[in-house]
Amino acid sequence: MQKLSIKSIILGSVLAGPSFFQNQILAQTTQENQTSLLETFEEKLNTFQNEINDKILNPPSDKVVFRQNFKDEEAIELSKRQLNAIILYSEQDFTELFHVNKCSIYTLLKNRLIRINNRPLLNVETTITSGSSTSTALVPIDAFLAHYYKSNCRLSFKQSRLFEKGLLKDTFKKLTPKFPKNQTQCLNQYKDLKSNINLDHICSAPYTIKLADNLSQRLRDNSLSISERSYINSLRRQSKTYTDEISERDILYFKNFCSNLSREELFCKNYSKQDFWSLIINKQKSPDYIEVRCRNILSKNSEEDKLSELDYLKCISLLRKEPNRCMTQGPAIGSVLYPMPSCHEISETLKLSRLKNNFNDCPRNIGNFAIVNGSRVIKHFATNDIKSKDCVFPSYEKIYGLYLESDEEEKWPLRICYSSNNGKKCLPFIPGNSKENYNALNMVVANALFQTKIISSRIKCEQVSKKQYNPLRLKYKAGCWIVPQELACRSESCKYDVMIDNRKALEIWSEGSLTFDYFKTKYNSSDADIHSRILSVLNIKEQEINSLTSLKFFLDNKKNGIIHGQGCAEDIYPSHYQLRKIGVCTPMPFIIDGYSEINNNTYLSFRSAMDDINSPRSVLWANAFTALSRYSTLSPLKNWELYGLY
Repeated sequence: MQKLSIKSIILGSVLAGPSFFQNQILAQTTQENQTSLLETFEEKLNTFQNEINDKILNPPSDKVVFRQNFKDEEAIELSKRQLNAIILYSEQDFTELFHVNKCSIYTLLKNRLIRINNRPLLNVETTITSGSSTSTALVPIDAFLAHYYKSNCRLSFKQSRLFEKGLLKDTFKKLTPKFPKNQTQCLNQYKDLKSNINLDHICSAPYTIKLADNLSQRLRDNSLSISERSYINSLRRQSKTYTDEISERDILYFKNFCSNLSREELFCKNYSKQDFWSLIINKQKSPDYIEVRCRNILSKNSEEDKLSELDYLKCISLLRKEPNRCMTQGPAIGSVLYPMPSCHEISETLKLSRLKNNFNDCPRNIGNFAIVNGSRVIKHFATNDIKSKDCVFPSYEKIYGLYLESDEEEKWPLRICYSSNNGKKCLPFIPGNSKENYNALNMVVANALFQTKIISSRIKCEQVSKKQYNPLRLKYKAGCWIVPQELACRSESCKYDVMIDNRKALEIWSEGSLTFDYFKTKYNSSDADIHSRILSVLNIKEQEINSLTSLKFFLDNKKNGIIHGQGCAEDIYPSHYQLRKIGVCTPMPFIIDGYSEINNNTYLSFRSAMDDINSPRSVLWANAFTALSRYSTLSPLKNWELYGLY
């Protein structure tokens, strides 16, 4: 036989007649009687619904007794018919709460959460006992609760004071536990919360917020009665009180709990999921890993749009339900290699990953893969956080820092030039914007404007793309803007117009070429490769990785260690770099920071310099080996370039 739902059990109780709170044993029926039994149930249900409508919701005024005042010797309680109606018409979340906490019916009545036939319950049918006599009357909810609630649910009545306006923040702060980190913790939390004496008041918060949100749409209906409109507005005010005083984190936690009062496994599902996203939920990993992707998914692309904890939880829910979203939603199209991996692949690979990072670069906007990969390696071993919101500047700054630390600033290849009264003047610069580094392009240009006396006082400038700059927009009509003359201009050999208050004030141009080698390509080079500079300046050690065994040994024993190397892009991404000629190899630096064994195959946590830094790929060792081998064969020095750094 199929399992009976709570509603089915309630239905049987209602049609049999007795109250929900009385223990009843439903007689089992034989297979041949089930059809007629269901027909009888249906008839009784219709009869019951008519009774509720005629005697509680819309009673004729001459056939019902209304009462508001009671004598001390009179005992009042909800009639069996009223109790059964509440149970039958309530949402499953409510009925589960009724099972756990019998006083919760009266708490939900007090908070105006109980509705019948989608209408607010304003009056309740009661049974009034005085001595040996019993009578029935309709009583306004407030009058009923004033007589019944304090006397019969004393603890709930007393505790309700903690859940009044002004006290909610402190109350929920004390109630909400830390998000569980595993199944055992979660089940223990669930057990403790379910026995909490405040359960009815706790659940009233998410229930009110949900109901107010659902009913708010009805306010647009001009035919809505005054009483119904007043009821909805009252719910909205209470909902606002909850959301103003209770944190989004607490609301979300108890929303999950109160909607799963008899389903502990479902409640714990979100917290015990063994994916990377659960580590973000549990505060074990930073939301930086998904910030850019979530901004894209939730259409909150402005820096002014701060992502709340609730936003991240909504985003994670979508990443889990629609894993293909990650393939096309994240960093701007054209800034990284598309399509990216699926959300599931990213999650599984990030669990293996150890690369430290707190910023999103944009590899294709940077224009040099050696700079991209080198800056990622430096960031892993450096301790300082990156504060710039510019996706270009931090990568260049890290590499420029290698030249400064070795006192070889004169070897930095990029210069920004302009014409002055004394002729051509060129200064070293770092592409991108920064508020702090005086070598950033925007700072160099601002200083040049002052030095050439084009402006009489110092000014702040900002570099934008030609596509971004729109002189018709109010934002660009004032201030200093550095705009490339060409749409697809990269960081080298570009001409820029410096616009001040929407007028061209100066023309500048960049000189130099980004000829950085990631690994050494010739013995007599006048400039060191990035790999050598990293080893020298950061004072880190290297270990040659020449086999799968040595790769595993390194990652198993060097907990902070990462592996970097260089292979042929045609072997790493055959669908993007098609091998049209024998002997063609596009050098592609990459980072490996983890591995897993699946069906006797070794998969690597792999990021090439073209990949989004927070979307690592799961790459077979065999594919990486082929890319490394071909590069070793075709590179000038015939070197195998794969090293562990620690």
